Amino acid sequence: MLNLYINLDTAGERRDWMEHQFSALGIKAERISAVTIGEVSSKAGGTTFGNRMGRPWLGAEKACALSHRECWKRIVDGNDEFGTIFEDDVHLASDAAEFVTDSAWIPSGVDVVKLETYLQKVWIAKRPVPARGRALHRLNSNHRGSAGYILSREAAATLLEKTTNIEMPLDHLIFDPVYNFGLKVWQLSDAICIQDDCLNTQETRFKSLISCNADRAVNRRGKPASMGKKILRELTRIYLQAYRPMKNLARSIKERHTVIYYRQNEHT
Repeated sequence: MLNLYINLDTAGERRDWMEHQFSALGIKAERISAVTIGEVSSKAGGTTFGNRMGRPWLGAEKACALSHRECWKRIVDGNDEFGTIFEDDVHLASDAAEFVTDSAWIPSGVDVVKLETYLQKVWIAKRPVPARGRALHRLNSNHRGSAGYILSREAAATLLEKTTNIEMPLDHLIFDPVYNFGLKVWQLSDAICIQDDCLNTQETRFKSLISCNADRAVNRRGKPASMGKKILRELTRIYLQAYRPMKNLARSIKERHTVIYYRQNEHT
């Protein structure tokens, strides 16, 4: 399996961090030079940025999106059936190599496997598929973060084709079943990687440089609403308060609403 990690040329400490982890775990990985803010225009290659976020894109967000597209191109151009993409601030579990050195554990028909957790509640299928001491569940809702995931070559090609105009953060476009072009996404549980600022919330090892995460990249305020929109919003809120509990009750028959945890040691 092809393993890639995204790293700015100037981020030597992060590069050393990733290379140390890969070496200790026996993982061969290829570094992809991250696109800088100053290179966005020259490296966009025809890619444009729409706006379904409620505000303009930040330069760092554009650079992050283009960096991931470089990884997708590398997977499509390679010979491996699957490729793994990491951002350079993740912590890897002690058994991570078992999941990124070959793809025999991935069921047929899977397009994407999310290896990371953002420690948020998500909807997953109740019935798991055993996966080398962990479990695979079909992911049926968005799960924020794009710092660790596996793509099939076909999925990488689909994402490249469908994102010549990028309108929202990448984690929506990859993992959210509403927006991800019909890709079949599965979640590894427990997760084998987690971003440093998610694991170490009090004292992070790395200062955030770029982010593709939806919670950081979407402006949920937007423009002030008109009176008509305020009334519609209030009616919608009342409707959803009554509808969501019934919907979630029906959903819970086949699905589970749960937090995906990170497990560093395979024996814990």
